Amino acid sequence: MVYIHGRTHGNPGIMSGSRGKSFFVEPVFGADGNSGESMDAPLQTLLAAYNKTVSGRGDVIYLFSSVASTT
Repeated sequence: MVYIHGRTHGNPGIMSGSRGKSFFVEPVFGADGNSGESMDAPLQTLLAAYNKTVSGRGDVIYLFSSVASTT
């Protein structure tokens, strides 16, 4: 299941009672060398997060997006 800006994509029923891991993705400030298991060490790409998931475990990927502004 993927959680993107307040919207869940996937089958939330799969998650009930699971003890899956959470992985965090932040394309601007993340790095694929990070663990991705906390918001302080996000991954950069969805592929890196997907590769850390285990089928049937109930893992969740949270995708965040930073917006840079210039004046």
